[in-house]
Order: sequence, then structure tokens, then C-alpha cells
Amino acid sequence: MERIGNSIPRILKELGLEKEAMVEELRKKWPKILGKRLAKGTEVLRLREKTLIVGVEDAARRAFLASHRADVLEKLREFGFKGIEEIKFVKERMRK
Repeated sequence: MERIGNSIPRILKELGLEKEAMVEELRKKWPKILGKRLAKGTEVLRLREKTLIVGVEDAARRAFLASHRADVLEKLREFGFKGIEEIKFVKERMRK
């Protein structure tokens, strides 16, 4: 008999909800991954194929994050998000 905790990823995948669950988990962990100060003014938006799309409020923060893309990808892997191969920072007004 399979434990329920072990079957959740399989069920999510079968229902087509695997990406949505990953995005939600990323949103929860984002301040720890990026650091609270840097995460402020950013928002995990979606996962498209193996690319994480992150909204960034201001151009300076977006340029900084883009120049440190490899570091952010490494942090994502450290937190268990190994399937993400690229990250894209886009201009986005944050929801309040």
C-alpha cells in the first residue's frame, strides 16, 4: 500500500496540477531563496516549461537579478527546485 505523502506528486501530475503546485511552493519559499530584502518588490508569476518567470517592480532590481541569474538558479537547486533551468525577470507591478 502506497503512503499518501508519496502519492501526492503522482496525483498532481495526473491531474495536470504539478506546475501549479511547484509555483505555489516557490512563492512560499521565495523570501528564503532570494533573501527578504531582495525578494521585496518581486513576485513569482509562473513556470513556463523549465523557465521560471519572476515579476520585478523596478528596473534597478531587475538588472541586478538578471546579472545574478546563475546565483539565483543555484539557490533554487539548493531548495530542491532542480527542474528549473532558466529564470526570466520581467517588469511587473506587484499586487497589494
